Amino acid sequence: MTAGEGAIGYADASQAGENEIAKIKVGEEFAEPTPEAAAKILEESPEDKALAADEFMFPFKLDHRTETSGTYPIVLVSYILACTKYGSAGEAEVSRPTSNTRSARKARKRRLKTPAPRRSRVR
Repeated sequence: MTAGEGAIGYADASQAGENEIAKIKVGEEFAEPTPEAAAKILEESPEDKALAADEFMFPFKLDHRTETSGTYPIVLVSYILACTKYGSAGEAEVSRPTSNTRSARKARKRRLKTPAPRRSRVR
């Protein structure tokens, strides 16, 4: 966020450090990005099962236009749930979260011994 004077940068609130953090107008007030205000957007937003790829996904259609006081409407919500026990060490290894770098994808491919999904490119 030092690319230029007056530039707007985006960072996770926990990584903002000494930088100014945007207060967003919600209704007649300006909300700050607190954990409570960020969580409140889920209270204000409906679950949207049409976006779910399977029964284990719980997507929400975030209501970024909410005017409910105390809500910070600009959030990224992510979560992961995993088993605490597996049938074998091999199952546990395949289920282990990894990064999405090229080397991590290659390692997963080797572990799973299945072809990686093909990606189309727009030119």
